[in-house]
Amino acid sequence: MSKQSIKQGSPIASKAVGKNMADKNLPDQIVDLFLALIFLDELKPGDRLPPELELTKILKVNRSSLRMAMRVLSRMKVIESIRGSGLVVLDYKLESGPDFYSELVRIPELHLGTTFLLSLLDQMPYFLGLLMRSVVADMNLKMSLRYLEALDTQIEFLKEKRAPSEIAAIDIKGQGAASLKIENPILQSIFNSFRPLRAYMMEIYYSLKGDHLKHVEAQKAIWTALVEHRLTKDEYINEYLRLLADEFEILRKHLKKQKTRSKLLRSPLKHYPEMITLESK
Repeated sequence: MSKQSIKQGSPIASKAVGKNMADKNLPDQIVDLFLALIFLDELKPGDRLPPELELTKILKVNRSSLRMAMRVLSRMKVIESIRGSGLVVLDYKLESGPDFYSELVRIPELHLGTTFLLSLLDQMPYFLGLLMRSVVADMNLKMSLRYLEALDTQIEFLKEKRAPSEIAAIDIKGQGAASLKIENPILQSIFNSFRPLRAYMMEIYYSLKGDHLKHVEAQKAIWTALVEHRLTKDEYINEYLRLLADEFEILRKHLKKQKTRSKLLRSPLKHYPEMITLESK
């Protein structure tokens, strides 16, 4: 295992989908630390972790909390216990599921970096387009009213200049109401798994300058036109994707200007935010 250092850094902005650091117990904090190190490629596939007793001393944690954290990481398929080798880091890109990425945005000490966020942004139109195609294929009055209610609340929040996190939460709520029409359980599960990532991106979007109110009002207008049969389903999808492209282009331009790299700003361990070193064994 390569030597890994975490240096204490400055605080970062709060994330709508992330827990406050004080809300996380010690096993959660240990999980966050290892997920971050693995994402940052500081712990690489095939790296062997130090023995349990040594890890407790390095991290200044008790054995019970460490074991709980390791069980979570094993279930996420980012580490594996191998007879004769101990705990070994897996290749998360090959082994883990969407929950790995969703958990990253819940780590307030981790700055994800623009490269990762841009790659995520490239995939979002596909998932949201898939969502709306499923919705319009079998829409009903109850779902339609719930979606319109979410749009109306977004419009109200935008007029009141509410916090971006509040507006993003309502946006995700509307997507959730629509996602009930996804009949494929696997696609539904994937869509749900990426909820924290979608919320994270939407909070960034609503924090940027731009006429967000006009955009949401346009979404409401085309949905109303669909319900009133002034737009066909295909016409609605085309209009929705056009609005989505305009929205994401604003976000894409912002991210490209930032040019930040993924990094840990401080250790996720509340009791030990200073440098932590894992030595090769």
